[in-house]
Amino acid sequence: MKGFTLIELMVVVVIFALFSVTLMGLLLATLRGSNKAQLTQVLHQEGDYALMNMARTIRQGKSAACGSGQITVENNDGGTIIFSRVLNESVYKIASNSSQFLTGTRGTVSNLAFTCYVNETGQTTVTLGFTLAAMSGVQVQEKFTQDFATSVSLRND
Repeated sequence: MKGFTLIELMVVVVIFALFSVTLMGLLLATLRGSNKAQLTQVLHQEGDYALMNMARTIRQGKSAACGSGQITVENNDGGTIIFSRVLNESVYKIASNSSQFLTGTRGTVSNLAFTCYVNETGQTTVTLGFTLAAMSGVQVQEKFTQDFATSVSLRND
């Protein structure tokens, strides 16, 4: 009598099931890693963009006044730009008073801080920093937080 016994068929089915579970685990791990890498890249670009724009504006400003969680920069033409953290569409973003958002919706901003001090030569230096974190809706494996900070001296003091 030719053919397979029931035990042989069950062994083959179990081997295929284990193989399938292993492949699904690898596929899911690859997808999670890809999503986290993409989210990390987007948040890093958003943070760098915000930091670069604020630093450029401060550097070119005539004067700067730091407050609690915000900075007011006076331009050479007499206008002012205020950078602060605002709540927009359930996400904290960095914005200027010109209603321009410097960060997007993929991350939320916390710990936005500005410190102004005048050195012995009379030049104003501003330190600024903030934390950008992935929104709480992402999976635990995709959590990401990045700190951004720099110091800028006003050129037009």
